[in-house]
Amino acid sequence: MFAGTYWNGPRSLFLAACGAAPDVLNPHLSIAARHASWSHGLPALAMAAIFLLAAGRMRKWGLDTRLAAWGTAAYAAHLLCDAISGGISPLYPFGETVVGKYYVHPSLWLPLDMVCALTVYMTMSAIPRWRRGRSGAEAGSTP
Repeated sequence: MFAGTYWNGPRSLFLAACGAAPDVLNPHLSIAARHASWSHGLPALAMAAIFLLAAGRMRKWGLDTRLAAWGTAAYAAHLLCDAISGGISPLYPFGETVVGKYYVHPSLWLPLDMVCALTVYMTMSAIPRWRRGRSGAEAGSTP
């Protein structure tokens, strides 16, 4: 699934941007600001999904439906991670009930962000490149 040239740099960068979109669209410096953030709710996720999937149907933008679905999943994963690290208000601006808790202590946020970024990099870029190099070396070494 991840092998080959489909997950090249621009596509991986697009997925990283989709995952960071809730914080980029509406930056916040506190948990209270996150709870009042329109970009950290299910209505924003639905709008992002509709936009991405519609854009995925327009080939002239260079975005296909599969990549748009992965972008939507990256946005949703961000919301899930925020839910377990202080909570989100999933229906904001239509409701202000906070869902989630501090399952992950704030002192671990930065190290875990780095682990997540490294995992995405390894999955999307380094491992497929290593496999291509390894298969090429094996093909050249057989008599």
